[in-house]
Amino acid sequence: EDITTTLNNCYVVGIKDDSINSIYQTIQEEARTYKFGGGCGHDLSVLRPSGDAINGTGGESCGPVGFMNLFSENTNTIAQHGRRGANMQTLRIDHPDIEKFISIKMNDINMVKYSNISVLLTHEFMEAVENDTDFDLKYEGKVYSTVKAKKLWETIIDCAHSSAEPGLLFWDTMTDYHNAEYCSPLVSTNPCAEQPLPDGGCCNLGSINLDRYVDDKGNFMIEEFKETVGIATRFLDNVIDYNLDRHALDTQKENAKNDRRVGLGILGLGDMLVRMGIKYDSEDALQTIDQVMKIFCDTAYETSSELAKEKGSFPHFD
Repeated sequence: EDITTTLNNCYVVGIKDDSINSIYQTIQEEARTYKFGGGCGHDLSVLRPSGDAINGTGGESCGPVGFMNLFSENTNTIAQHGRRGANMQTLRIDHPDIEKFISIKMNDINMVKYSNISVLLTHEFMEAVENDTDFDLKYEGKVYSTVKAKKLWETIIDCAHSSAEPGLLFWDTMTDYHNAEYCSPLVSTNPCAEQPLPDGGCCNLGSINLDRYVDDKGNFMIEEFKETVGIATRFLDNVIDYNLDRHALDTQKENAKNDRRVGLGILGLGDMLVRMGIKYDSEDALQTIDQVMKIFCDTAYETSSELAKEKGSFPHFD
């Protein structure tokens, strides 16, 4: 039997606009993605706040929180070859329904039990917390209420302490560092949040074990590490082509082809520091990590540049 399963771990599926059609289109697209073995993340911030009027019916919107269980149960229902899917739901910190969002798992353990939830934090909010000032909750430019930033921050901390959620995503920082924001704006993250992605974006993930690059004398083996980073970058780039017909959705295939994004990362950081005789929480550790990750980053970009010379630039390159 020919079983089609994506090699990519996870995807982001964008809710196109604030309409019932878009919400259920996203649910259907996530279900198809789960069927192919991929997890999904989406952002709810596009949806109007609870209590807002619904044009044409005379009713009121339930807001983004009202749809969270629907997305969660969709994740539970569609099996990935015997195991349930994975899902991330996010909401901007300045959305008027943010307080309902962050506390949804506090009083009922069955609420949104098949999804992770995280808050998209902004520079503006963090500055308001630091300065203990007011913070506006707004949607499409309209201010719905004003809260004390520090109180909202403390509520997030209380909820995270009690239920392990919500997670925190420093969204402005992520978009500031995103090297393809000009062509593929970030929308949300995959369920484990290691990679922020645009609509249709996929996690083509691979990790390098840093522990393997410390010799018997506790020295970091730079040349061997650079060689591995180069090979891994090329390997993941090859996976893009091999996997093109294994995506569930056309938007996922097109994004993979046009952006050629790879998610090369690391593991074994703590083990590396132990073998080098460096205390984990020391200034020496921070400097060492900076040096190692600069080599990692520079080598990956250099290899990517070499690939562009060999294969041509990725189609969305500007």
